[in-house]
Amino acid sequence: MCPNNEGMTDTGRTKIVNAHNYRRGLLARGLIRNGKNPHNRNLPKAYNMPRVKYNCSVEASAIGYASLCAMVKSMETARPGYGENIYIYNHTSGNPVDIFDAVSPDDLNYQ
Repeated sequence: MCPNNEGMTDTGRTKIVNAHNYRRGLLARGLIRNGKNPHNRNLPKAYNMPRVKYNCSVEASAIGYASLCAMVKSMETARPGYGENIYIYNHTSGNPVDIFDAVSPDDLNYQ
């Protein structure tokens, strides 16, 4: 998928895109609760929710910034139009798919 990029596997890339699109699909259908309070209503359905597509340039930039171990989000001007999630994985090395699996139970949008 991204033959010039190291640090991520095609399996990991596919898993990340599928997970994001699955959650975006739930949101688009109005199936996501607004917050964790069980008395809250679900968020409204999306009118036009495009599917996430993988971008190898964004991957290269993200891996480059992550390798700095800054532990804070990068400047928004360095990633115009893109959000960012931070997760600390306490191992010296790891398979990207295993790392994603470790993040996923906490929810991708946990703050």
